[in-house]
Amino acid sequence: MKDASADATRSLTVLIPALNEEANLAAVVRETGPAVEGFFSDYEILIVDDGSTDATGRIADEMARQDPRVRVFHNGIPRGLGFNYRLGAEQGTKEFYVLVPGDNENPARTLAAVFEKAGSADMVVPYVVNTAVRSVPRRILSRSYTVFLNLLFGLRLPYFNGPVLHRRALLAALPPWTHSFAFQAEILVQLARQGASLAVVPIEIRRVQGSVTKAFRLANILAVAGTVMRLFWRLQIVGRLRSAKKGRRDLGDGSDSTSPEASLSVSRDSSGR
Repeated sequence: MKDASADATRSLTVLIPALNEEANLAAVVRETGPAVEGFFSDYEILIVDDGSTDATGRIADEMARQDPRVRVFHNGIPRGLGFNYRLGAEQGTKEFYVLVPGDNENPARTLAAVFEKAGSADMVVPYVVNTAVRSVPRRILSRSYTVFLNLLFGLRLPYFNGPVLHRRALLAALPPWTHSFAFQAEILVQLARQGASLAVVPIEIRRVQGSVTKAFRLANILAVAGTVMRLFWRLQIVGRLRSAKKGRRDLGDGSDSTSPEASLSVSRDSSGR
């Protein structure tokens, strides 16, 4: 059902990456469409079959045949979330951009909470409040990751994953990001440091039966660590050296060397969270 708050000018590209999600993919698409229609007048759904070995690809192709708003891309081998996110950002044609996982973790009410904030900020960042649906190791890892990144880059973001809503044009201006699980963190840190505005919103996720996170695999942990180290070096070390060098040049020229820090404008939902 169309929500009265739908904006006649807003449009959204939804990316649904799926690796062996034959049991969940159709449900994700069915639930995403109505949630989008409540807040956007125009949208498209991009499904990326990330090298699946089950029927995920065939299911995606069938949905594309049934709905012209659905487009499908097939990777011959798994390329990773960051690769798929870049693919969606490049192939998308709408103003806003969001990733909805193919495992059906995000119910329609969660997506609606994020979409409702469209246009209120450059980035709408959700954070999970019902963390008990996840395993204790997963909760510890997620919390540690968030705290570490905030300390490392001087930020106060509540979460560095989830269905973040971006203005697609801002993503196009960024350098290529990692293919690893850290892609969203790399994007958020860069945009926050550039002064992009931010709205945060609490969300609830559903427990996905039979789902096993790939975040604990050694290769993924090493990839994330490498991404964070490179980002720290580029932004905190090289960036500060360049700023210091520029400041010395400005002093030599007798000009004002003051360089304002990029500010992060944060708005929160009506609950005060």
